Amino acid sequence: MAASDKRSGCTRGCGRFTPQMLARCDGSDERLPILLAHGGRVYDVSHSFLWRGGRHFWHMAGRDLTEAMRHAPHGEDMLRRVPCVGVLDPTAEP
Repeated sequence: MAASDKRSGCTRGCGRFTPQMLARCDGSDERLPILLAHGGRVYDVSHSFLWRGGRHFWHMAGRDLTEAMRHAPHGEDMLRRVPCVGVLDPTAEP
């Protein structure tokens, strides 16, 4: 995996995640990172106190939250605080 991918905006990791892979990273298994997707990118929110246990208010990690973010009281700029670790690719091999 490359250290940086300008097309995806990733700064580390740059893995390809299927929705099934993303779903396993919902905070229920402390051995796995807590991930969420937005706009085709996957973000690691493991170290964000706002996502403790894989929950942020009524939102759950391990999902694509692109649509939910449209209704959030904050913008997607909040995701700049957490690392982008890859892209969401529904066609990738698990």
